[in-house]
Amino acid sequence: MARARLNPALTSINGNVDGYVYRHYRGRTVIQRKPVFTQPWSEAQAKTRTTFAGGSAFAAKVKADPELRAFYTQAGKRQKLNYRQMAIRDYFNPPTVDGLETYRYSPAKGGELRVDATDALGVARVRYELRDATGAQLAAGDATLGDVAWSCTLAPAPATAARPFAILITAEDRPGNATSRTFPLG
Repeated sequence: MARARLNPALTSINGNVDGYVYRHYRGRTVIQRKPVFTQPWSEAQAKTRTTFAGGSAFAAKVKADPELRAFYTQAGKRQKLNYRQMAIRDYFNPPTVDGLETYRYSPAKGGELRVDATDALGVARVRYELRDATGAQLAAGDATLGDVAWSCTLAPAPATAARPFAILITAEDRPGNATSRTFPLG
């Protein structure tokens, strides 16, 4: 990959010229040959192209929202990446639900549950659904972000609910990626 050092008369160049692509990456102008595709896309390549198209669409939304644009611009400063590159990276990486602390909760008394959910650029929302053994929903709502974890406070389970109980935790990030995980409760 060639790197260009621009003359002061030419401060910026990007795009496609005579079979070469000029673009900005990590604070530098990079020149690459325009790719030539001779084979049809594989299934994995087609999936990646579809995901990248979704990431590009999300980056367009970020561009239109000054608050999100400032967030992604700040997030990319240390890595010398622009808001678009950071938005697409965030789109490609969904959040994870890593664990659930249940020691402050019992189905008979209710209590607090703490959710450990992570994402490279922050989790935007955590939802919960408490279900009994038949799958009936007993409680649902949004968790609140505390100092170190997301937490939700649940009322005692109804005495008529079928045991055992389970809770479905769903974490979402800014692009709208969601990851769910089910945990058993006493």
